[in-house]
Amino acid sequence: MLFNKDFYSISPEDITRLLKYEVIEDKTIEYKRDLPGDTRDERKEFLSDVSSFANASGGMIFYGISEENGTPTEIIGVDVNDVDAVILQLQQVILNNIEPRLTQLLIRRVNLDDGKTIIIIRIPYSWSRPHVVNYQKHWRFYIRTSAGKHPMDYDEVKSSMLQSFNIPEKIRQFRKERLDKILQDDFEVPFFSPSFVALHLIPFSALFNSNVSNIDFDVIPENPYKIEPLHISISYSRHNFDGYICYSRLNNVAGFTGYVQVFRNGIFESVDTKMLNRGNEQKKFVPSYLLEEAIINSTRNYLDFQKQMGVLPPIAIFISLLNIKDYYFAVSRNLDPFEDKKFKLQRQSILLPELIIDDFDIDVVSCLRDSFNLLWNSFGWERSFSYDQDGNWVGGN
Repeated sequence: MLFNKDFYSISPEDITRLLKYEVIEDKTIEYKRDLPGDTRDERKEFLSDVSSFANASGGMIFYGISEENGTPTEIIGVDVNDVDAVILQLQQVILNNIEPRLTQLLIRRVNLDDGKTIIIIRIPYSWSRPHVVNYQKHWRFYIRTSAGKHPMDYDEVKSSMLQSFNIPEKIRQFRKERLDKILQDDFEVPFFSPSFVALHLIPFSALFNSNVSNIDFDVIPENPYKIEPLHISISYSRHNFDGYICYSRLNNVAGFTGYVQVFRNGIFESVDTKMLNRGNEQKKFVPSYLLEEAIINSTRNYLDFQKQMGVLPPIAIFISLLNIKDYYFAVSRNLDPFEDKKFKLQRQSILLPELIIDDFDIDVVSCLRDSFNLLWNSFGWERSFSYDQDGNWVGGN
């Protein structure tokens, strides 16, 4: 319900519907008449509430609503002079006393028509769980069920930790399986070249939650020509077994030059062959600036669509260059390759490590800098010269 709605679009009408339809407290919703006070016991109770949601399925706490046996009975509103100061204080209490930090937690006010104010805390499903309350010598894990919260026992903590540790490996395994399918030509569109650039945006949630009911997949087929592959416009688009695919081809070549596969669980996979095959068989090269610009623009675009779909961070970003042994590296906008042998790639592929983002509002250019530096390192260069010494994007020369 409200948990699947954009947090900042929750309206006064949404709040009143909670009472009208008697939306009972459960694993993801809790009502509180009063804000937590400043005593040790009240702070400890507040922190245990928040961490219990993070260690379970996530959820929301509504302050200013009374309840009876879990059913909301009255909108009281919070009685404070400076709501913004209270929100800041709650944020600081959470950040300073729950470990690891809850990076995606959101707090906001909703002003009702009668002048009352509700404060809502949204706690996301956490991929860095279990989170522990560490407050004034109180150190304990909590988890929430439909019956409320309780301290986690040893087995619950162990199980949560094991799942958290397995996340990076499962994401890397998914990437490997997809790249293997591409390399083995085990795909529904034939390519005109065996050398590829692949970009993957993989939400953590996609590999651990088979329920995709909270994903608005319709935004994809409604906007197919806005979801372009890395370096070429779309020629065709259609539904397929995995979700929806947009792909490209050139009139004068046999086979396709690229595609974007959008999975129903929010994963984006974009593959391009054109950038690495520019018509010169004698001097094959990686166009540095062209590649970086395409990855930056596509990453921004795909993240925007994931946000529209209701995908929640964190999201792992992978960049892969396949079958590029003996390629040179072009380090300017004019695509001039350096043909000294020390700059000729001696490995078959470059699989850059994952970049993890925790927020859709990131500066994509800055976040990708380390990945691009590693790409340039692979060809013998000290760093990406598309950035200046201060890390500012300057593009190709």
